Amino acid sequence: MIARVIQTNNLRDTLSHWLSEQSWCVEVFESDANFVLFRCGSNDIKTRLFNYLVEYSVLIRDQSKQAQLADCLRISIGSKQEIENLKQLLLACNSNENTVSV
Repeated sequence: MIARVIQTNNLRDTLSHWLSEQSWCVEVFESDANFVLFRCGSNDIKTRLFNYLVEYSVLIRDQSKQAQLADCLRISIGSKQEIENLKQLLLACNSNENTVSV
């Protein structure tokens, strides 16, 4: 159990750092939980990412209706492979955005 908690914390921190380096992500919130909350640069970006990830069955929550969380998404931390898949999907979604308008 302790090993799983440590692994989840490490994955959360790695994902948080990676998200903070993405141009479309303007804020990553500190967390001690098993999820990462981040703010996208606009509602259009948030909606595009959300819809794309849902299309690929990624468990993601739109937190925009919560007070002070406009343009925010919350992603639960899964396995290392799931986090790597998530990153690839996010990169692909944003790569598609460069060639297709929202």
